[in-house]
Amino acid sequence: MHIEVIYESLSDNTKAIAKAIADGVQEAAPNATVEVHEAGDPPNVTPNPDDLVILGGPTHAWRMSTAASRLHAARGSRHRNASAPRDGVREVISELTRLSRPCRAATFDTRLGIRWSGGASRGIARRLRRAGYEIVGRPEGFVVTSAIGPIAPGELDRASQWGYQLARSLVTSTDGAS
Repeated sequence: MHIEVIYESLSDNTKAIAKAIADGVQEAAPNATVEVHEAGDPPNVTPNPDDLVILGGPTHAWRMSTAASRLHAARGSRHRNASAPRDGVREVISELTRLSRPCRAATFDTRLGIRWSGGASRGIARRLRRAGYEIVGRPEGFVVTSAIGPIAPGELDRASQWGYQLARSLVTSTDGAS
């Protein structure tokens, strides 16, 4: 099984969550090839239906980022040299649907820890489902303390555990199908 964790991140919060997810996935599926890529890097998704794409990004204005929201976030960033990433999750979804046949997918986001803050993961899952991807697991949100971070205490461990559980369920279902 090949697993791609693809993320969009401006202030490295979503990147850290993606890496924690990948660590959990690798622990649960030690024989799987697990790769982590930033949006805009060429994905290595193969057309095998047993493969998995885990796609995540930050929540901007209660949903997936846009080119405009990335630019706005970069301008407000505390990082001196921050610039808006040229590609985000929307562009990744377009590229995935253009380059490969659908496989399994899971989604995550980073968000503020307030009820009405919304989340990008549900919209990411909806778009992937429309493109023919089989969504596994529930879209998941990981909390940051403010728009620019840091990640809330315990969230990196929770991300690793989510990745572990996700991969464990896939490995178990694949083993049971053999």
